[in-house]
Amino acid sequence: MSAQERKGSQRAKAFKRRRSAIGQGGSRWVELIASERLQKRPVPLIMLETVLATAVVLIALRFADPADPMLIGAGFGWVWLVPLVCALRYGLVQGVLSSLVLLGGYYLQAPADARFPLPFFLGGMTLVLIGGQFGDTWGNKLRHMRTVTDYLNERLGVLTKSHFLLRLSHERLEHDLLSRPASLRDSLSQLRALSFQSEGLSQGQDDAPLKAHARRFLEVTAHACQLERAQLHAYRQGQLETEPVAAAGAPFALDRDDILLRFALEHGTLAHVQSKQLAPGIHTDYIAVAPICDAQGEMLGVLVVRHMPFMALTEENLQLMLVLCGYYADGVRHGAVSGLLLSVYPSCPHDFALDFARLVHLYGSAGVASSLVALTFAKDDAGRTLFDHVQMSRRSLDVQWVIPGADRDAILVLMPLSGESAVEGFLLRIEESMRAQFGIDFESGHVSVNTMPLPTESPAQGLAAFFRRCQIHV
Repeated sequence: MSAQERKGSQRAKAFKRRRSAIGQGGSRWVELIASERLQKRPVPLIMLETVLATAVVLIALRFADPADPMLIGAGFGWVWLVPLVCALRYGLVQGVLSSLVLLGGYYLQAPADARFPLPFFLGGMTLVLIGGQFGDTWGNKLRHMRTVTDYLNERLGVLTKSHFLLRLSHERLEHDLLSRPASLRDSLSQLRALSFQSEGLSQGQDDAPLKAHARRFLEVTAHACQLERAQLHAYRQGQLETEPVAAAGAPFALDRDDILLRFALEHGTLAHVQSKQLAPGIHTDYIAVAPICDAQGEMLGVLVVRHMPFMALTEENLQLMLVLCGYYADGVRHGAVSGLLLSVYPSCPHDFALDFARLVHLYGSAGVASSLVALTFAKDDAGRTLFDHVQMSRRSLDVQWVIPGADRDAILVLMPLSGESAVEGFLLRIEESMRAQFGIDFESGHVSVNTMPLPTESPAQGLAAFFRRCQIHV
């Protein structure tokens, strides 16, 4: 940088400092004159201050110029600056009060034969009235602006706190999604696809479907339950195979004498290190052992978990693992599971019968409720249009059974993992869709709606009673 450029930069910095100092000094005078704290003082104190300030000025002028203490002959009414400042600072009333003090001071000091200076006082009072009106108007506006600013500051504080809480909630939700990226609905959808793929496998070996899709099942379960090291062992003819059919993470040798494994095999239920049935402080190499049992209670295999994150070792996560194992076992033994419903209703779709039996087993083992919804339609053009519309409006996990009839056609919808509120939301969505597209609802479209929780005791008989209530003939 050249010498001229450095000098120019120094002069610019010096100018900025001087301007900042001038601005700061001006702001101090403005703050002194327009301070809100001064305006909030009691009215008697303000009036006393106005009278004293005006009197002090009159006394000072009396000593400065005894011949003309009001400065009437000075060419400008300088003494009126005191009432004007009072009017601007406190309002019109204080300006008038200061003017009256000036008037009283004139009569006290003026000679008895002196002529009253009407233009002097008339012009001064006019100036004070204008200043007082200006001060009152802008004082009201400033108070209004301060009120609005205080409200906005309060709202800003509330919004700041809400934003902070929302950010914490978002971080917590993000952490939960990262720790458990798969939902129960997504996991069951993937396991359902596996059960349908196993239909074409050889039925000569009972564990053929288990071994064929064991790796994919373990991937889904490890992803949903955060399993780091786990193995799936087949259980055949009362013996547990030592070699795993699938493994997640580094493989490990199976210890047949482990207390968790023996407890799970003997009782056919989930065993983990926090089980209340086991004595505290037991020695085990495993975290959890989950049997893979179908709806008939037959054990097909065992899922052995050796390593998983500490935060994932919760009752909810272990229950999810047991649910996935039971759902997968029902898919492996789909023929035996769905055979009961198919024997009573041969026209029932295979996927409906399979999911019906699996969800009944799921409710009995884990308490996860599901529901049935029956919709019947008239056999005319409008009814067939609504029938096709509803048939295409099913959710991804729902299973439908289309039942044609002589008088009315019916659609039976099996809604997995859905309670009463989910059924109400489903029906509301269907009715809103019909109203938006066709301008009719269930009543005007002559659509009969019946719902029922999935029967858990004597499911075939419960389904038959539901058909009789809906007047559906299968």
